[in-house]
Amino acid sequence: MALEHKLLPGLSSDHFEEVLHFLATFRSVGDENVNPRYHYGELRLSRVNNVARLFRFRYFYYDVRGQYAMYFMRFLTPLVFVFGTLTVALTAIQVVLAVEQLGSAGYWRWFGGLAKWYSVVCMVLVAVALIGFPLLWLGFLMGELMWATRFMMAKVKRNTMDGKLHV
Repeated sequence: MALEHKLLPGLSSDHFEEVLHFLATFRSVGDENVNPRYHYGELRLSRVNNVARLFRFRYFYYDVRGQYAMYFMRFLTPLVFVFGTLTVALTAIQVVLAVEQLGSAGYWRWFGGLAKWYSVVCMVLVAVALIGFPLLWLGFLMGELMWATRFMMAKVKRNTMDGKLHV
């Protein structure tokens, strides 16, 4: 792939022996000539971000999201799990409440009150998710708009100070 994109100048895929000779020159590079960061092996950015969450109390050390879909995708699995769990629990409550109609002992009234409370909490959580995620997305868009506006204003200011009239 490096040859296809011409990242290795002067080498072609037709001359495989030249490529091997070029790569063999790197065998003599010792650990003392390599950045100390690699002496203990490579650390993946995801692991560094996890350590930053634990010890620096920051959500990430370095953020690499390029698109909003990547950001929101992290929430998909937990949301589906919570949705499935709540669905099973609410279905079980419906079954129990249907069974309650067969008999009206005192403990069924207590469970009915708890089931109503739990159902309302579940509906509130769903409403918060339905309202919260679009608001979060809107917040991201507004943040980018503010950044772009500040960037353009600084560029205009810089260009007017230089005597240029174009943006």
